[in-house]
Amino acid sequence: MVWLSMTETANRGRGTIWFRLLLSILTIAAITWIILAIGVVFFTQARSDFGEITEKSIPEIALASELSEYATRLAVIATEIAAQTREREPEAMREDVEAASQGISGLLETNILSDTKNTAKIIEAKETLSDKLGSFLQVSRDLQAINRSLEHYQVELRWLQIDIQTEVAARIQDLSFNIDSLSSEMVRSQSRTDRVAAAAIIRQETLLREQMQTIGSSTATAITFLLQALYVDTAEKLAQLEDLNFDALENLQGMLAEVPQKADTETLVSSLERLQAFAYDETGVFAGSRDRIELQQQALGDLSTAQAAVADLQAALVELGRERRLAALTFTNQAAERLRIASLLLAVATVICGVICAGILLFYVRNQIVARLHRLAEALIEIAQGNLSTPIPTRGNDEIARMGAATEIFRSSVVELNRTHENLQKEIVERKRAFDQLKQTQRELVQAGKLAALGQMSAGISHELNQPLAAMKHHLHNLRLLLAKGKSEAVEAKVDVVENLAERMSRVIKHLNGIARRSDYAVKDLTLEQALEPVVSLFERRLEESNVALKVSDAAGKLTLRADPVLLEQVLINVIGNSVDAIDMKAAGGGEIRIEAEQTGGDATILIADNGIGLQGQSATQLTDPFVTTKEVGKGLGLGLTISFNIMQDMDGHLELAENDQGGVTVQLRLPCAAQNKVGQLEHSV
Repeated sequence: MVWLSMTETANRGRGTIWFRLLLSILTIAAITWIILAIGVVFFTQARSDFGEITEKSIPEIALASELSEYATRLAVIATEIAAQTREREPEAMREDVEAASQGISGLLETNILSDTKNTAKIIEAKETLSDKLGSFLQVSRDLQAINRSLEHYQVELRWLQIDIQTEVAARIQDLSFNIDSLSSEMVRSQSRTDRVAAAAIIRQETLLREQMQTIGSSTATAITFLLQALYVDTAEKLAQLEDLNFDALENLQGMLAEVPQKADTETLVSSLERLQAFAYDETGVFAGSRDRIELQQQALGDLSTAQAAVADLQAALVELGRERRLAALTFTNQAAERLRIASLLLAVATVICGVICAGILLFYVRNQIVARLHRLAEALIEIAQGNLSTPIPTRGNDEIARMGAATEIFRSSVVELNRTHENLQKEIVERKRAFDQLKQTQRELVQAGKLAALGQMSAGISHELNQPLAAMKHHLHNLRLLLAKGKSEAVEAKVDVVENLAERMSRVIKHLNGIARRSDYAVKDLTLEQALEPVVSLFERRLEESNVALKVSDAAGKLTLRADPVLLEQVLINVIGNSVDAIDMKAAGGGEIRIEAEQTGGDATILIADNGIGLQGQSATQLTDPFVTTKEVGKGLGLGLTISFNIMQDMDGHLELAENDQGGVTVQLRLPCAAQNKVGQLEHSV
């Protein structure tokens, strides 16, 4: 039995879509693996071919290119040294030479060229290049030291020139002053002997001043020759400058010998001796410049020899590169041909695989799976669109057939669901009708509450209207008498009184109309004072009769709210009316109602407190339920607070009751502030 059960399970498994798809996928995967294996073999061979090119031919070609680059760098450095442009420091050029030398040595130390026929030439060129580069570097260091010494001489010569010219200028100024003084004395002197003596001294001083001027110009010329010697680039030019400088210094020595030796000329003599030492010492300007020129020539010779060695090396490498390029080209063509054949075979195998896979997808997957799923999907769409009589494919014993059976069950469920939906729609219509009726009832209750409040205060309203009417009647009678007597001025005064009484009655009627009007159920910004004004006017007579003081704080009057004005007036009428009733029931001969307000965050809280009879043991939450009241039978239905509570909820507010310290009740009304509320119509929920 167990074996039979396993056999049935296996047979059922072979008939499933999963098994057939798995078999198709494995077939396609096997074909793909075969093609991949062929591709791997071909591309492994191609990688081997190109690897041989990369490992053998390309490095040798690249080596020649790199050596050519280093040779070019050395040629540029040699040109820069020969041109004496001094665009870069010698240390920087020396570092470039060392870098090029190390690069060439590093390339020659590789094993890439070990088996070539040009090895001997390359090794010989390398040894020559290394020797000359080493000599060039040493010469560069010596040349750099000499250049630093010559730069020091340049600074010293400039300062020495400044010192000598300063001394000469000071001496010339003194001599000029002496000449001017003697000339003035000679003009003023009356003695011929004194004038002759002064003239002789003036001639001597004038001759000495001319000698000092000549010394100054000759010194400047000699220093100029020395400064030019610092930058001369040939030995011939240096020799010419040395001869000219020797003549200039000889002339200076001759002129100094003719100048009287005084204390004020010792510094000048010392400076000229330093100038001669700068020129002809063993380490002086001319000796250093000769060494510099010799070292430059030696450096150029070494660099030229090194360039020749690099040229020989490049020639050998060019020959090597040509041979290796030809070999690489031949090998590359062979590898490309093998790769072309492999690509063609791979393309043919891919086409065969594509045809087989397309056959599997078209004749099995499309007809046996996709088409059946499409028919099942169409049936589901028809059912979703409401056509519950469409046929559902259930042929077979696989997953699609089981999905068809499940769809049939789903269709039955949809039929039952539609029936239930129709019943729910009817119930929703009935409940909406009841909700609309309840909403209308609440609105009627609000309006009835207003009218009830007006009815309770009808006596006060009657008094507010009758008193002006009686006064108007009396004044009209007086008007007839005054008219009969012709007193027009008195008539005008009486007319003003009657007009004021009529205005008073108009205000009372306006307040009554405002309270009695129906709400538009729209919120807007208003102050509590605006909402309280008609309410206080309505209760004014009753408050006087009951001896109740209504006190409104300044903060409460200025508080800005966002509410429906008519609904807020109704809430205030209900709450203040309850407070007056509670004070009357206490029978204490009067009382007090306080209205205060505060703002907390985005909410405004209105506190209306009285000192009436209080809650009379009732729960604060119970008093907001319908038909719950503390009043005597016949004086209240218990709907005022319920209506007020619902109105506050509709205006995004809240109403709470609590006993206070005076034994009365404090009603807390919480509403949004004007800046925090939303504009729109009120949605009522009963």
